[in-house]
Amino acid sequence: MTGITNGIAGRMKQFHKGLAALTLMLGTGIGSAEAASLSTDVTVNMSSALSLYCFDKVDVDLSSENFIAAVGRNGGRALPSLRRTARASDGQLTANGPLRVWNRGRYEFRRRVNLDLHNVCAYQALGGVGGARITVDALEDRLQASSNSYIDVIRVRARDYENAGAWRRRFNIPATDLGFGDVRGIDVRLRLDLQNAKEPGRYSSPTDGTFLITVTPNP
Repeated sequence: MTGITNGIAGRMKQFHKGLAALTLMLGTGIGSAEAASLSTDVTVNMSSALSLYCFDKVDVDLSSENFIAAVGRNGGRALPSLRRTARASDGQLTANGPLRVWNRGRYEFRRRVNLDLHNVCAYQALGGVGGARITVDALEDRLQASSNSYIDVIRVRARDYENAGAWRRRFNIPATDLGFGDVRGIDVRLRLDLQNAKEPGRYSSPTDGTFLITVTPNP
């Protein structure tokens, strides 16, 4: 009986406004019905939603001049960078020329360089998002050639394209920087060790994916 009683009580509460309007009409007397009005509240519950886009493949072609300029240094401690900007053109990803070279004075070759991929991923808010957390994970520890020659992927870091800043394993974007429909880019940096790259040719991930980008909405 308790379940039945609760069910009746619930339906009575649900039709409370409707019964009030019906009572208003009946109370005016037969033959003199008046209009009845009721207001209805509408509530929209927005979930946190983000849409993520990434190029599924990045090809970086290095000429001999650019390669030597990137791995050479003039005695400084700063790690050289191979910087490329990822741009979409008819579904293809191209690599533009380097922004910095190391060709002042004598060359000291270094086996480690950074490969910077600007705007390689992008995301936007599609719902009520109170900010976002971006995480990058390495899926492979090397880029393999056809033989035993390979390039080690030492670590992978990312940063917000609009704000630049430090390269991190993860970083947060506040809600004030991520309004509805706003698109933000993600830069990815691969630190590469070239010690075992003993031959020219193509070096790529042996499986599907060198790194993984995850974007999590904050409530």
